Amino acid sequence: MTINDERKQNVLFSDPYYQSGLTMVVRDNETAIKNFKDLKGKKVAVQIGTTSAEEVKKIEGVEIKELNTPADCFMELKAGGVDAVVNDRPVNDYYITKNSAQGVKALEEKLTAEDYGIAIGKDNADLQQKINDALKKLKENGEYDKIFAKWFGEKK
Repeated sequence: MTINDERKQNVLFSDPYYQSGLTMVVRDNETAIKNFKDLKGKKVAVQIGTTSAEEVKKIEGVEIKELNTPADCFMELKAGGVDAVVNDRPVNDYYITKNSAQGVKALEEKLTAEDYGIAIGKDNADLQQKINDALKKLKENGEYDKIFAKWFGEKK
């Protein structure tokens, strides 16, 4: 769950374990798009009703194509109907990793950034500490990196 001040009023959070945010996927041979500023005058696929749709609408000069699912967005990119796909980083990374997606690449820049944490009941500081200890151990012994690579590819 995204860690933010509003949610902190209702729950405790573990230490952050993943930095998400909106990232972009383009075709492998794309050279004109290197960052979000380069989207002006381009066609971009986003999933209907998502933060990516809202954020891309703020970029001047972008033609937006709102589709039902992330898979629809990626198919449109591969077919050449759009120049880029903008979505949450884990969605983009998962798609590329799990589908052995060829012909596309994720760009490093994030349009937004947010930390994910595990939400815990406000009255359970003991469990919060145990989760934080476990996360620390997983990171120290390398297991976190193995899990991350399995689902999202190698850490960048």
